[in-house]
Parts: sequence; structure tokens; C-alpha cells
Amino acid sequence: MSRWSGPLRLGLIYGTGTCHGVNKIITSRQSSNEAYSNQIGCDKAMINGFEEAEQAKWVSNDMMQRLMGKILQPIWRLTRGLTLGVQGLVIDENDQVLLVRHGYRPGWHLPGGGVERGETILQALERELDEEVSVKLTQIPKLHGIFANFTHFPGDHIAIYIVRNWQQTDIPQPNVEILEQKFVPLDKLPSELVAGAGNRIREHFEGVAVSPGWIEDKT
Repeated sequence: MSRWSGPLRLGLIYGTGTCHGVNKIITSRQSSNEAYSNQIGCDKAMINGFEEAEQAKWVSNDMMQRLMGKILQPIWRLTRGLTLGVQGLVIDENDQVLLVRHGYRPGWHLPGGGVERGETILQALERELDEEVSVKLTQIPKLHGIFANFTHFPGDHIAIYIVRNWQQTDIPQPNVEILEQKFVPLDKLPSELVAGAGNRIREHFEGVAVSPGWIEDKT
């Protein structure tokens, strides 16, 4: 871990250690002020890491801004009544699915992110796919569903689109936001695949009933 610069190191800590404790604070029903204070402490540590990275010229300003926004999503969820994210189930001609591994949280995920002010859901999907995995839509994708993600963040929802018509002219190099991306056969999905992504994959390919919640057990 010592060979990585500030934000990547802090992103890994956020996903598995101290800052991840904000979720535990929320689920254990401690006060929102206490959760806010803990998150502020995490944010200061993250900002210090970003400053180290900027001094080392390791990442671009644009990438730092994107990563900062994603790392600060938990505090936004604490202070906003409703939040919305969007992800794409990107499928190739062999029915393999595109998965990404982030630098700021554990597990394998579908590519995507938050819907910004002034954006439609589809515009946010196009932007996130382009930024994270250099995938560009060639046709309007089909909406699979909008799922309540209330386990940790009441008011949060995630929209999923089925993306079969796309092009990828190049594969981005690993960076502080996306450590790895790959197309994976359905019979070789990683054990670290997050529950929500696994549920959406089974719904689409196996005909499992679509649930209203993001992480209900589909087994």
C-alpha cells in the first residue's frame, strides 16, 4: 500500500476502515450530529490526502474533483432528503458484463455514479460511463428499474440501465478512482461482487423477479 499516493491510500481506508465507520454510526441509530462530526473528521483526512497527491502531480484536477465528489457522497446523503445514482449493466456480444473496482470502496461494482444538479438520469449515465470506463452509448439504453437503497441511506435510489449498444475506443489506465475494469463471464463473477450488482445481473439474465430494493437477497 505504501507505493500508492494520498487519495488512493485514503480511498482504501475509507472503504474498509475508519471512515467506513460512518455507515455503522448511522445504522446503530446514533444522532445525525454525531455522524456528521465523524464524517467531517474523515473529510479533513481525505482532503489532506488530495493535497499530497496534487503536490506529487499524480492525478489531474478533473479526476480529483470527481473522486472527491464520490468520496463525499455519504455526507450529502446525511444532509439531503433525496439522492439519486445511476449505473449501467454494460453487456458485450458474449453476454459478459463490465465490472469496476474502485479506489475508494471495496468490492466489484457496475460502473456509474451520482446524478448531478441539472442532469437527467440518462445524461448522468452517459457522463459516468465515459469518465469511468470510456464507454460511449450508441443507442438509448433500456431502463431496468429504479431501486431503493435505504439500508444505509434513507432517501437514496439507484437507477439501472441495460446497455447493449455501446463502443469503447480505448481502455483507461488504472487511476485513483477506477483501479481495475474488466468484462466477466456470467459463470465467473467475482466473489467480491457487491450484492446489489449481483441482484441486477440475476434479474436480467435469469429472469429473477425485480425487487424494489437494491440489496434484497436473491438466492
